[in-house]
Amino acid sequence: MNKTMNRIKYKTTFLAFFSLIFWVNANVLAQSSQNSTDNYKFGNTHFALLGEFAYGANITNNSTTLISPDLGLMPLYQQGNFFFESGFSASFEDPNHPIGIGPINVSYKLPNGILIRAGHFDALPLGRMPRDYDPPWINPMAAGPKGFDNFGDFADFGVEVQGAGYINNMQLRTYFSITNGAALSTSPGSAGLLKESSVVDNNKSKMIGGRVSLSPFFSSNFEIGISDYYSSNVGDSGSNYDGISANLMAIDANIAPTIQSLNGFVRVRGQINFAHVDKATYMDSNGNPYSFTNNSTAWYGLIAYQPNMASSKLFQNLMYSFMISHATTPKSAQWDEIGTGTQYDLGLIYWFNWRTNLKFNYDIRENAENALMLRIGLQL
Repeated sequence: MNKTMNRIKYKTTFLAFFSLIFWVNANVLAQSSQNSTDNYKFGNTHFALLGEFAYGANITNNSTTLISPDLGLMPLYQQGNFFFESGFSASFEDPNHPIGIGPINVSYKLPNGILIRAGHFDALPLGRMPRDYDPPWINPMAAGPKGFDNFGDFADFGVEVQGAGYINNMQLRTYFSITNGAALSTSPGSAGLLKESSVVDNNKSKMIGGRVSLSPFFSSNFEIGISDYYSSNVGDSGSNYDGISANLMAIDANIAPTIQSLNGFVRVRGQINFAHVDKATYMDSNGNPYSFTNNSTAWYGLIAYQPNMASSKLFQNLMYSFMISHATTPKSAQWDEIGTGTQYDLGLIYWFNWRTNLKFNYDIRENAENALMLRIGLQL
């Protein structure tokens, strides 16, 4: 009975959010069509090769570790209104798979600005993290917030629609997707978590959802967004976990005003994530059964300051940052590296230019060893 009521509750929440996305997309399309242009030349072709590189070290009281270098390359090709994207990565974190492929997708941009994309995507936009803040030359911290790897940070296959427009003086951005969806992990150490599904979907259910964001002031840098994704089945078809549903939600906010009295700009970001995975029974490493419902939350708040109008060139290129993040996980979960706790991050960044930086980050971790992180991030 409780399981049925929970599904009704989450389905009701999802349907309400889906209706909001549908309404907003319709309004954005109507707004955008007023600004459509007729100067599209379908014969134009363009090619670009983008990339990113990250390397660094982690230093604790007991060890100094040079981390695996991470190289990503992304060829982009445009043919008229068609855009082709592919990605290749090289890393030694997984010695068995040092070369990765993805994303690979094709997009079509309508004259009114609506973008339709199909193929393989890096990550679902569950809030602004991780899709927009993950690249090493953008994220002002050396590491992500505590617990955020468990919320939508997985690649997927499907179709998505993006749009943007104005209603009065408010800018709306919308995103809607249908994908294979996440798969339920049943392995000891990660049972109850969501993971990437393989190329062949593990069941017939799809994950449906999206994100709507609003910038309420025409000339401001303020944005607030809400995201919701739902799948009626994340378990393997025909298994004991067939029919386990999952719901992911997030609320995020971002503002980056320039403050003359501080001779620079301040960046403030925050996000809270919610995850629900139906109750299920798993086996621990000794073959003993245990059951729990994955109701997890994770949030972070970040503030960064860069005096880019200072008289000294050195201080213009420095950014000071502080982040606090917290994760709450089920007590019965037997996850190896994830647990309830708070993490504090102090950061100092030097920007050599807009796409290259050197980060010094000190992590203060609850129930874990503190660490000094050094990173260099570069966009190629």
